[in-house]
Amino acid sequence: MKAAKNRKEEKKKNKGGKQEKEEEGGGRKKREEKKEEEKKKREEEERKGRRRRCKRRKMRRIIRRRKKEKRKEVEEEEEKKKREEEERKGRRRRCKRRKMRRIIRRRKKEKRKEVEEEEEKKKREEERKMEEKKVQEEEEEKNKEEERKRKKEEENVEEKK
Repeated sequence: MKAAKNRKEEKKKNKGGKQEKEEEGGGRKKREEKKEEEKKKREEEERKGRRRRCKRRKMRRIIRRRKKEKRKEVEEEEEKKKREEEERKGRRRRCKRRKMRRIIRRRKKEKRKEVEEEEEKKKREEERKMEEKKVQEEEEEKNKEEERKRKKEEENVEEKK
């Protein structure tokens, strides 16, 4: 817009220049100076415009870079969260597995203990029976011995008679 406005002003000046020219009656030197001035002005405006465009381009690049960095950051954050979630799930699974293994081990241990206790009980029962049998045999032996003694005594008593 500014450039268009400048062009309009230039046109007005040129028209004014024609009038001056007619009034003055010409002047090659003045025309060249004017052309030179206008050329410098245009170059200056172009340079300013270029500077503005470069600045805009630079800002756009910076904004794009920042957006890209932000996007990258967000993606990294999401990736990190995902990894943590997976690790947490893995940890949960591992904990569950560990817990189950502990329970299984405990049950096996209890079962083993029960079996051992049962065996111990059977062994004690067997020993008790053996002891009873032994006691019974001793008792029988004792009874037999007493019976023999009694018989002998009876015989002795009969012989004396």
